[in-house]
Amino acid sequence: MKNMEYDVFVYHSSEEDRWVNGQLRTKLDTKFKVSGGTEKHGKDLIKENIERSRLVLLIITPGFLNSAWDLFFKEHYKMIALGTTRVIPLMLIQCQMPQVILHLNYVDFTSDDKNWRNLEKQLFMGCKKSAIITKDG
Repeated sequence: MKNMEYDVFVYHSSEEDRWVNGQLRTKLDTKFKVSGGTEKHGKDLIKENIERSRLVLLIITPGFLNSAWDLFFKEHYKMIALGTTRVIPLMLIQCQMPQVILHLNYVDFTSDDKNWRNLEKQLFMGCKKSAIITKDG
């Protein structure tokens, strides 16, 4: 396995910049080397950062599904399906989870009581595993 520069690539809609760069990065930066991007960064930079990261944390919101999801899906679905990219969805705002990632475990952050421990556990496991984390383990 090649040496990865980042533990986690956080892919999100630009609408979630404040939460990602505030709360999320504050919690994760002490334990993980984090990179991030939105649909505004362009597909080449996003692809490069995904390839340099152990896993991708998708911040699922209506804004993400309406803007960034289409780009992500078209460019990276094959990598996910083949198991070459590990993905953990994090549902930040209640919305319909895309059908193609329903088989993945996701972290539910839709309530005020955010489960940071569960997120950290999923990320630690994801950084160690060589396969996609699914609901079946």
